[in-house]
Amino acid sequence: MRSPLPRAARYWPIILLLFPALLCAEARFSFETTPGRLPKTVVPRHYELRLEPDLEARTFVGTARIDVEAREAVSEVKLQALELEFDRITLGDGADAQPITASYDQASQILTLPVALPPGPHTLVFHYRGKLNRSSNGLFVDKYPTAGGPKFMLGTQMEVADARRVFPSWDEPAFRATFDLTIVVPARLTAVSNLPEIRSVPLGDGRKAVTFARSPLMPTYLVAVCAAEFDTKETRLGDTLIRVLATEGKQPSMDYPLQAARDILAYQTDYFGVPYPLPKLD
Repeated sequence: MRSPLPRAARYWPIILLLFPALLCAEARFSFETTPGRLPKTVVPRHYELRLEPDLEARTFVGTARIDVEAREAVSEVKLQALELEFDRITLGDGADAQPITASYDQASQILTLPVALPPGPHTLVFHYRGKLNRSSNGLFVDKYPTAGGPKFMLGTQMEVADARRVFPSWDEPAFRATFDLTIVVPARLTAVSNLPEIRSVPLGDGRKAVTFARSPLMPTYLVAVCAAEFDTKETRLGDTLIRVLATEGKQPSMDYPLQAARDILAYQTDYFGVPYPLPKLD
């Protein structure tokens, strides 16, 4: 027997059932309710990182000075690390620094610092060593072909949870901080990171220390750095510098991605009504 209801009316019960869900937008980000393995009693506010890779030995030396805030009194601090060897960890820096003997759980990749902190700001300093991976995990080195033979390229892949291979950190997306990054590379290499270079200091041994501007608040997985003998082409969209960096021999292929990047950035800026937040886009 044919239904007496018009065809469209038959679907109203389904629409009414779904209507409450349609009214519920995705909840805003909440630090307190976002799940993770680390306690939220101590949180990072700023990282000052110095990385000194040895491309031939496939190792690096690192220093991490992390400004943290204890949100309440604690007897220990937990953060994450992976495949890092620590030479010295202290609370504070300089003559009054308090040495810390940490414990490490390999299964959870959590580094525990048995140090009592009252509420308020504190600084933790880590001197450590790590390895340059051959696969794209954390800080890695790769070879690329050139007319004169293969050359080395340095890169990072922090997502989803590999920043902990490069520096001790609160390596979960809920934790946001600012970053100052310095990397020591052979003088012939061009080093690139999230923010523009602000200083390059020759070290007198064929290397240079390149420092980048302070980042905005961001999670650890967004930290990026690479270095190679890049060729560069650039353009601008308003105040934003747009660059394409390529290895040797790829100059003829750089114009298209440079123009495409500018066009896409212009389109997205107009579509979302939000200006690009950084001074440059590589």
